[in-house]
Amino acid sequence: MARRSPNSATSSFLCIGDQAELGCAGKRNPEGQGFVAFGQVANGMDIVKNIQLSSQGESQRLLPPIPFVMVVRKE
Repeated sequence: MARRSPNSATSSFLCIGDQAELGCAGKRNPEGQGFVAFGQVANGMDIVKNIQLSSQGESQRLLPPIPFVMVVRKE
């Protein structure tokens, strides 16, 4: 979950591969608490990689936005 300070997570993002700077003790946030990471791609990684190649504006948002049509929670 993306956030600007503790308890402020309001959006999410996809990461491909290890992102040590975003984890606990990473240097991305001054307090070193990192970001919450959860979930994994069960199938369709080719789609995720195509999303990564999409255009993005100055705000780092995909243009046009790409909606998630289905997300499934597995026990």
